[in-house]
Amino acid sequence: RRQRQDVYKRQRLMFAKEMMDKLSNPKRVVISFADEKIAIGEQLPNNENYLKVNYSKTKGVIYSAGVVKEIVDRYDLDFSTRTSITFSEVKYVRYENHVVAIVTIV
Repeated sequence: RRQRQDVYKRQRLMFAKEMMDKLSNPKRVVISFADEKIAIGEQLPNNENYLKVNYSKTKGVIYSAGVVKEIVDRYDLDFSTRTSITFSEVKYVRYENHVVAIVTIV
């Protein structure tokens, strides 16, 4: 039962209230990947792969096992001793009148 619970938790991405506020609490976002960084915003260049954002209290939540697997594999994240990883280094830039969060993956 513990193992199933761990797998379930890894099938979602959670975003802090501060980030959601700076992104204007969008209903959907796109995500792009680069070396050690993930870009999250309502609009990004050459990206139409929108993901629905749900809200749990004040946090934004995306339920997508495929995106979580891609992030875990791309950045070689290790969940063998934990069920979540927090990334706190976030910068904000603008793209076509939208704020984009750039999260550093370390």
